[in-house]
Amino acid sequence: MALFNKINHALTRYADDQRGAFSMMWAIGGAVLIGLMGAAVDFAIYYNTEGRAQTVADTVALAAAIYVRDNGEIPSNRDKGFIGDYTSGELGYEFRDWVIDGSDGVSISVVYDTENKQVTVNTEGSTRPFFMQFFDITHLDFEAQSVAKFLETEPLDPASIVLVMDNSGSMFFDDMPHENGIAPTEANIRMDGLKSAANNFMTQLNDLVGPQVENPDVPRVLRT
Repeated sequence: MALFNKINHALTRYADDQRGAFSMMWAIGGAVLIGLMGAAVDFAIYYNTEGRAQTVADTVALAAAIYVRDNGEIPSNRDKGFIGDYTSGELGYEFRDWVIDGSDGVSISVVYDTENKQVTVNTEGSTRPFFMQFFDITHLDFEAQSVAKFLETEPLDPASIVLVMDNSGSMFFDDMPHENGIAPTEANIRMDGLKSAANNFMTQLNDLVGPQVENPDVPRVLRT
């Protein structure tokens, strides 16, 4: 109660102060706070869009590399595969309205390197900030790049593999929807399927490169 009375007394005193210093302080501090919050929102949108651009670059690069690997040649035209320059809209990848010109404002370039047996995909564009325009910042440029090899690697080339697995509660549900509350006979627990898939994957890796002995004198080909 004593603390409340002190706060109430301080607010009353500031309210009765006619010099305007307190109001000026709040006006400046409030403007700075709003500006910082607005910049945080603009940058959150920017980084989200940049991540989306990276996903697009990764997807296109992987598809382009698979085409060359399976066909033994670089596509000669766009009807066969990815080659040259596109907009995101042309390839069907959507970007929100905060990207300048939307999906058509994001460029995608596909470049093949036959010497190094790889394809490089670059995506570029700009987001339109909402709050930072008050500071005369009208756009934030973003870009992403992805490189994919289309040459088969040798089995003994070193590889680092990370498995990210879902262990949430839903993984202990069946992998098929129930009908009238009854699970289909072919339904399996998702976690069991995940364990089986991971074990099969590791078995294939061991068959390919052999058991990885924990010996510091022997270079490990596979790191999982």
